[in-house]
Amino acid sequence: MLRKLIKYEWRETRTIGLILVGAIILATLMGVFSIYTMSLFMGDEEGILAIASGITGMFSFLAYMLIVVGTIYGILIYLSVRFYQSMYTNRGYLLHTLPVTKHQILGSKILVGTVWLYVIYLMLFLSAVLSIFSIVVAVAEPGVIPKIPDAVGAVAQFIREVWIEMFGSDEGLFLLGSHYVVSLLLLALISLPSQLLLIYGAISMGQLFKKYRALWALLFVMLFSFARVILSYIVSLVLMVGLSLGNAMLPDNELFMMHMYAFQWDATWIIGLVLSVVFYKVTHWILTRKLNMA
Repeated sequence: MLRKLIKYEWRETRTIGLILVGAIILATLMGVFSIYTMSLFMGDEEGILAIASGITGMFSFLAYMLIVVGTIYGILIYLSVRFYQSMYTNRGYLLHTLPVTKHQILGSKILVGTVWLYVIYLMLFLSAVLSIFSIVVAVAEPGVIPKIPDAVGAVAQFIREVWIEMFGSDEGLFLLGSHYVVSLLLLALISLPSQLLLIYGAISMGQLFKKYRALWALLFVMLFSFARVILSYIVSLVLMVGLSLGNAMLPDNELFMMHMYAFQWDATWIIGLVLSVVFYKVTHWILTRKLNMA
């Protein structure tokens, strides 16, 4: 039954999701085109075409940034509104009468919502990479572009040599490199579903009130988001102090200072994981014991 719920949830959300993906693609093409047109008249600083292309490029950049911000918040707002409407309004009556558990209902929404978040953020990452590459190509001098593959190969070889140096000889650098890689991967995997569960938990807690449920949900989102940031700083501080007291490396060691950035990532994904479990249990408890769609 869980598979059917996931299939239904995906079918219901794919239209808006694909629209947002299409908006990112359109914005990227507009940005690349504006960069290309600006590069054609880059030398003619006082020409009408140069001025026109500059103005067009400026507006294209503003439109691109608006679409980026719009897609980030748009997917979160859409998933939040859909969760509320399908779980706590009249539309949810049919869903809650199905022969499925609350875990299955909640799991399908979390899984599909998380997939869409990953898709949107991956598209934004690819868009940023393509835009940066377009700028590099636009400002490159003649004869430089054909050398880009060689430059990329040289950079890759340099990274490989540094990687071997870091992970092959020095224990401290090996720990540092491992710390960064593992922390970044865990942060990428946990941060998005954690944000989604925070919103779902806040919406569910807002249903405990008889009036102004949407306002309470919004207040809970802001409160929990602020609390998560504070807790992340506290946990990162604890991790750094613990490493220092454990004599793994001295506080005045430069490697210790480089570990600090990874500690912030660690704290973020640790707090995100803990809060995800908490918000999931709170949401499930409200759906099971305190469900009130009146």
